[in-house]
Amino acid sequence: GPDRAREPLSHRPVCVLAGPPNAGKSTLFNALLGRPRAIVSDTPGTTRDAIVEPFVPADDRERAIDLVDLAGLDAALADAGPIDAAAQRVARERVAGADVVVLCDPAGRFEGALPAPARSALGGRPVIRVRTKADLPGGGARAETLAVCALDGFNVGPLRRAIADAAEEAMGDRADERASVLPRHRFALEGARDALGEARGLVSGAAPGEPLRAPELVAGSLRAALDHLGSIAGRISPDDVIGRIFATFCIGK
Repeated sequence: GPDRAREPLSHRPVCVLAGPPNAGKSTLFNALLGRPRAIVSDTPGTTRDAIVEPFVPADDRERAIDLVDLAGLDAALADAGPIDAAAQRVARERVAGADVVVLCDPAGRFEGALPAPARSALGGRPVIRVRTKADLPGGGARAETLAVCALDGFNVGPLRRAIADAAEEAMGDRADERASVLPRHRFALEGARDALGEARGLVSGAAPGEPLRAPELVAGSLRAALDHLGSIAGRISPDDVIGRIFATFCIGK
């Protein structure tokens, strides 16, 4: 059936917490997990490695998500030394490969607070903009943002649901884009495409009623295409297909 012709997507969706240094990402990371996992400090640049933990963001969702805490994205840290430069590179790579990005900024600047390479890494990623540290004054409300306070849990629940919805949509888009075709089916479809391309090239320029230059080669290419498709769908008789195509042209003797 159609379901057997698809490969299951092998990885969990990935949601990264990104933003400038000291934006409260690690505190929010722990709050989303419901346990202390990342080290929390007021010192900017405390998080240097990517910390990955699986979690189920909503009670009504079975799919687990890989939640990733990252180093704060900052141009100055990229020039601070080899360790910080490596942390910045890893953070950008994780952002670029994420299915969902939770962009954290207590000041509400979001993309404007990131260095250019980090903004570029966001690309077309789905972004949830979160004004962290919502218990502090400033960073007024802005459309399409969610104010969250990880210390008292304010809006952590709605953020979990937003992550679940965005991840589910991202994985659906990924499945549609890749079509998840089995390798042998992909090989057969590529072979059929190439054979049909050869046939099309042979008949291009021939008007209806005009003799084909190499009808035997056209027939051979169509036969090859049908063989490839037959390996997926079962044996296909070429008579009707070739007869219908060749009825348009004068084959000659």
